[in-house]
Amino acid sequence: MYRLFEQDRPLSQGVLRFWRQIFLILIAITALIWASMSIINIFSGSPLIGLLQLTGGLALLIGFAIGTLALLEVLNAQHRLNDRMTILGEDLRRREASAAAKKSKKRVSANKLPPKIQPDPTEATS
Repeated sequence: MYRLFEQDRPLSQGVLRFWRQIFLILIAITALIWASMSIINIFSGSPLIGLLQLTGGLALLIGFAIGTLALLEVLNAQHRLNDRMTILGEDLRRREASAAAKKSKKRVSANKLPPKIQPDPTEATS
């Protein structure tokens, strides 16, 4: 049977899922670092700058994450569609080959053959 999650292919669904998880971990680490820097700014005497840095940075990270994850989902959907079309193509080729094999194996029965043309005995006299 055709394997949908083949790890040998580049950008298979399993590989995409793995890199999506890595990307989400990196986004979470970046968000924690950004939030800690802005909290340090809030408590070091500039609360307005710290709040702007916190909201702006997190908004940029969330927007970047949503956009990238949406593109990864589109790529994943394209791979699933390609896998389904490959399976459908293989199935159609197999059906076509079996139909051609059945058609070539059909034999004509003796009852359906046209009768042999016999010479007319009356015309045989010359």
